[in-house]
Amino acid sequence: MSVASSRLSELDLTGRRFIESVKFPFAKIGEASAVEKGPGRPPHWEMVFWWTRKPLISARAVIA
Repeated sequence: MSVASSRLSELDLTGRRFIESVKFPFAKIGEASAVEKGPGRPPHWEMVFWWTRKPLISARAVIA
């Protein structure tokens, strides 16, 4: 599959990307991110340093 055709396939009929569509599983990603964060971890605004723990599930969902 070429790059152009893969980009066309990620757009739906309205011209929006998958993350902007209604099909994107925001609730599931939110639940998984909450479990990943868990108790005892710093708030998201303290995650500025490169050696700190990042919210991997939500970052992977946006990139995918």
